[in-house]
Amino acid sequence: MPARPSFYAESLQESSTTSADWTNTLSLTFTPDDDADYWLFASAAFTNSSGTNDHVGWASVYHVQAATVLLEQSMQRQEPSSPQDWVGLFGIARLSFGTAPGEQQLDVNINSSHSGDTTKIKDARLLLIKADAADAYAESLGQVNTGSTSWQTAPTLAFTPTSPGDYLVIASATRASNANLGAMRCRLNDVTGAITYGDRAWYCKDNWDNQAFAVMEKLSLAAASRTFRLEYRSESGTL
Repeated sequence: MPARPSFYAESLQESSTTSADWTNTLSLTFTPDDDADYWLFASAAFTNSSGTNDHVGWASVYHVQAATVLLEQSMQRQEPSSPQDWVGLFGIARLSFGTAPGEQQLDVNINSSHSGDTTKIKDARLLLIKADAADAYAESLGQVNTGSTSWQTAPTLAFTPTSPGDYLVIASATRASNANLGAMRCRLNDVTGAITYGDRAWYCKDNWDNQAFAVMEKLSLAAASRTFRLEYRSESGTL
């Protein structure tokens, strides 16, 4: 396979804000090809100083020209020091462009839900890779909830590889629970292969923390139909 066009930006140093307004910490400007799709991979580590209920730090990835938030996650730290907790920001998205799209800009922004708290971010990275016709993708962008401890399905990806070989499967989501210290689980279910990846309990510090779930596996697949599901459930009966 020929090399794919890509664009990349990073900001590895620590940035911070005490404002409730969005503060830009990294921008990626690029000019995509006409009538093309791109895969966005975004990652960073972020934290917030407050331990007060409902005080959180927010981080987002924003597409300026589309006026669209592509990724938005939040956190409240568990440990204030020695060292202070940081959590991961991660997400993937598909960006589609038409004829003569012109220069585009993606921003990584942070804020504090309550002015005066300090939200920090570091190791921020944005990577765009041009999609190939053989790539397969599924998404479910709306919020879905369950109080059930049985597995629920979010997106389902069913595809047939064009040729046998090694394939990279990446799943990501933003997860939350509606109860302080509430717990839930996410996993990637390879239905055809009868194996799951990434399943473990995740406990939020504050209700409706929105934090990342991500799993990646390299699989050797035959040129035959394959089905994957990203699944979630409550650990304790809370949403």
